[in-house]
Amino acid sequence: MDKPGNGGGADEMRHALTRDTIDEETAAGSRTPRIAAPKAAPTRPLLMDRTARPPGRLMQHTDLELIFPVVNREDDVPSRLAEAARALLGLGLTVSLAVVDGGSSDRTVEAVDEVAAGSLIPIRVLGCSTPGWGAGALRGARTSRARWVGFGEPTPFGRGTVDALRRAAHLLRGGKHIVCLAAEGQRLTVMDKTVAELLFGDELPDGPGFVPALPDTPRHAGLRMAAHGRTATDAAWDSTLILPRMTT
Repeated sequence: MDKPGNGGGADEMRHALTRDTIDEETAAGSRTPRIAAPKAAPTRPLLMDRTARPPGRLMQHTDLELIFPVVNREDDVPSRLAEAARALLGLGLTVSLAVVDGGSSDRTVEAVDEVAAGSLIPIRVLGCSTPGWGAGALRGARTSRARWVGFGEPTPFGRGTVDALRRAAHLLRGGKHIVCLAAEGQRLTVMDKTVAELLFGDELPDGPGFVPALPDTPRHAGLRMAAHGRTATDAAWDSTLILPRMTT
């Protein structure tokens, strides 16, 4: 039986064995085939990108993936993820969740796996050997297959947070590259995946709700950032920063 992901299959294996056999028969004058010993399977790290999903269901590209770097969140991460998954179903986008474990000593990873097994949206869990929230955010961004990535913490998700994410998607479609959100105590930063990798290559974020620094350099020229949310006085605010493209 073929093993998925080998990139070969029974036909390729048979052709390879036949080619080896013919070479040996030609050299030795014998028609007795010899089967080579099977190669040992390559070793894999203990914690890779582990996404629970039904057999045969491949990870698809999505519009938005929320990335949560965590450490030792066994107690509350299952309920928070389930709540976030239910809320995101009403967003009107293809969505997924990613939990980046920064070296938990409890059952955080197992708890995420259990939630992912019954989730209606994809939830993946992966490890990060470099400590720090920013390193986990970068690891999640680099491994994401989403068009947009959002960074925050697994905190309560309500109608206000979903509305803010819907607003962020509207702004991103309209030409913004980064949107900073604040709603119902949840702070999220959403951006194009390629922009996240560009910015994190210069400086890692320091925590949820970060506002990226946009240096006035040719590499960052043309990036557009918006902030959307509500202040403590419940007054709506919306601002946009545009860096003009530099010419020589």
